[in-house]
Amino acid sequence: MGVVTGIVQEFHFGMNWSEYARFMGDIFGAPLALEALTAFFLESTFLGIWIFGWDKLSPKLHCLTMWLVAIGGNLSALWIIVANSFMQHPVGYAIEGGRAVMTDFGALVSNHYVIGEITHTFFAGMSTAGVLLTAISAYKILQGGPAADLFQKAIKGILAFTLIGLLGVAGAGHMHAQYLKEVQPMKLSAMEALWETEDPAPFAAFAIINEDKMQNDFEITIPAMFSFMVYNKPAGEIKGIRDLQEEAVQMYGSDNYVPNVTALFWAFRIMVGAGGLMILITGAALLLAMRGKLADKRCMLKVLLYSLPLPFIANSVGWFVTESGRQPWIVVGLQKTVDAVSPNLTTTDIWLTIVGFTLIYLVLIVFALGVAIRFHQDQSFAGKECSIMDLNILWFVLIVVLFTGFFFLEGFDYGVGMLLPFVGKTDEERRIALRTILPVWDGNEVWMITAGGASFAAFPHLYATMFSTFYLALFLMLVALILRGVAFELRGHKDSAAWRRGWDKCIVFGSVVPAFLWGVAVTDLIAGLPIDANMTYTSGFFGLLSPYSIVGGLAFVFVFAFHGAAFLTMRLADRHLIMRVQDIAKKAGALAVVFFVLCMGLTYVYTDLYANPFAAGALILAAVVFLAAYANVIKKASTAGFVCSGLAVALTVVAFFLGLFPRLMVSSLSPEYSLTIYNASSTPYTLTIMTYAAACLVPVVLAYQIWTYYVFRKRVTASDANNHGY
Repeated sequence: MGVVTGIVQEFHFGMNWSEYARFMGDIFGAPLALEALTAFFLESTFLGIWIFGWDKLSPKLHCLTMWLVAIGGNLSALWIIVANSFMQHPVGYAIEGGRAVMTDFGALVSNHYVIGEITHTFFAGMSTAGVLLTAISAYKILQGGPAADLFQKAIKGILAFTLIGLLGVAGAGHMHAQYLKEVQPMKLSAMEALWETEDPAPFAAFAIINEDKMQNDFEITIPAMFSFMVYNKPAGEIKGIRDLQEEAVQMYGSDNYVPNVTALFWAFRIMVGAGGLMILITGAALLLAMRGKLADKRCMLKVLLYSLPLPFIANSVGWFVTESGRQPWIVVGLQKTVDAVSPNLTTTDIWLTIVGFTLIYLVLIVFALGVAIRFHQDQSFAGKECSIMDLNILWFVLIVVLFTGFFFLEGFDYGVGMLLPFVGKTDEERRIALRTILPVWDGNEVWMITAGGASFAAFPHLYATMFSTFYLALFLMLVALILRGVAFELRGHKDSAAWRRGWDKCIVFGSVVPAFLWGVAVTDLIAGLPIDANMTYTSGFFGLLSPYSIVGGLAFVFVFAFHGAAFLTMRLADRHLIMRVQDIAKKAGALAVVFFVLCMGLTYVYTDLYANPFAAGALILAAVVFLAAYANVIKKASTAGFVCSGLAVALTVVAFFLGLFPRLMVSSLSPEYSLTIYNASSTPYTLTIMTYAAACLVPVVLAYQIWTYYVFRKRVTASDANNHGY
């Protein structure tokens, strides 16, 4: 995740911020190049040696490779901070030909801003790693078993390491905040919502901020505390936002130089609050550990486990304060953010990349964490030589991605097909609705074909068992899909109302039936089917149906119906049609919520999905996001409604696969008969060959699919529909 995030971050400087790259490239490019030369090569080389060199190096030399990786990671952080510090406090430069050019590399590296940021970042890294290891140790101690003794011995040292990091990050942050008074007084005053210059200045523990009037309508303050924090004494002038705004206008010209005070104020308090809470928890746990009592305090161990999100929250809001606090500047005093944007970008381009990357990373993060927790939970793999980076897991991830893409994309065109008779009261209106999906429906279906092919290549036993198990169900699905595809093609080729109504019914049938059967299949896979030791299904068609699978099927139908309605509100141009679809979406969404929640409850009864906290979290998050989608559609925020409904679909798919992992099909006869990513897989050679093929072809497929949606991005009008014989 770190590698691919770094690549995206590097690319976006040219993609989204070309004017910044043009203006700052002479300076900003140097730290990035040095990061690659001094850090990336070091990290990647020795990480590979560490992963694959267990039996090739002596224990001491093997340990050294991880130290080199750690050094590389901190070198990487240093060069990033050097580049970022110039953006916060430019030094060692000159303006030539309308560009910033470097004149003093030594000044760039020794920038005082670097010292504050790198120490704060280094100790934040210590704290994050420490809390993570503490949570793992607490989990293992709570779990018991042979490993518990090892983690009981280790946790004392880990807690001490964590506390050092937490105290270090607090101290470094305090000193850096004092430095901000000299170089970024606006950021400092905005963090405290201090509007007027005061001596001594109070600290606002709570404030209701009115940015329009540049005042706090209500506040709870501690007298002189802000001055004490900055000057180490209860006296000293701190300039207010109003005076700093006037100074900035005199220096740079008329503009608003005040950042988002409300967001900064509360983000800073969340960061400090999370840090303070971690210090209290870690300190108390360390005292118990030093007295040999921590292992008996299950409540404290659970607190340590559930404290895991705190450093990530603190890091995220901390960087928000750092970056948003300098607004409206991208480079303070030299270039404003609005002037740094690529001039050829459109709103569609930005939304596409933001939504796309957010979806991809969210799915990958949830999935990666789920794999990790499942790997540690599954005791059946104890003692097996199995790398979490092996090809079996890689192909499981790829298949999850393919099915997630399929349900996200095919979900909305299933939904459009289901709603066709309700959306279109006339033939022209139905043609308009169909025109929104006709250019892409076959491409959407290819995701299912590709997922099936990938399953065949990577997990042939799964393919054989699953397809034979769902034989009649798949036959029914294929009939429905064939009728649907033919109906798309033939409905407009005869000028007859009866002819078109007949094919419209086929489209509805071909959309409802596959959606229902997919819901049945997904719930059956995780709930379990009677599969024997020979990986053979031992029941019949009606053995696939249970209260849980039927509810799952209906949930898929109504969720896809809502997803399709949300898609139509974003793609239709006719206002009357949009209003009709919004009314339909309200009804479909209400039914979807009912069946989604019911399915969640039955999932708890029929499966072990909730035993995996990440699978459970993903499913609960999917429900929350779906409610957000419903709320946005009601508010007529079409794009937000569609994005949220799609995200809810994606999270639901990921949740069910996380609940399965490392299984592929659960046997209700015996856990030993379940198909897993190991007992159902192809040979390593085949997986290797397929991996190379996928690496070459998947990006190409994604590229032309994205291009297709870009081509057909505009809202559909009656003239669009009338230009085609559908």
